[in-house]
Amino acid sequence: MIVISAITADPAGSVKLGEDSSRSNLRNLPRRVTRTATLDGGVVITDSGLSHGDRTLTIVAPADKTAAAALTYIHENYTLIHLATEDGFFSGAIKSLSIKNGETALSVLVKEKLS
Repeated sequence: MIVISAITADPAGSVKLGEDSSRSNLRNLPRRVTRTATLDGGVVITDSGLSHGDRTLTIVAPADKTAAAALTYIHENYTLIHLATEDGFFSGAIKSLSIKNGETALSVLVKEKLS
């Protein structure tokens, strides 16, 4: 279950979704790692750790007309959102939203993990 809401109080600015776990990607955890070739033929690997701000969450979920309308409203009216998943509570921005045949697909760029 996923809850998406506006970051300010708005009765129309929240929606609860049951994601399709086989097509959603909520556990993307990239690290800030680079590999640089050296003159002697080797490499140097620099690992700057994990930052939740590098995450992009992909959510695919069934959405009735009410949920689709709420998602559209949030996407059109708010720059930042709050997103609650089983992995935590995040702030971020909806990058893209597609609603088709009772299904919604959205991509969320995570700003930070709040808890």
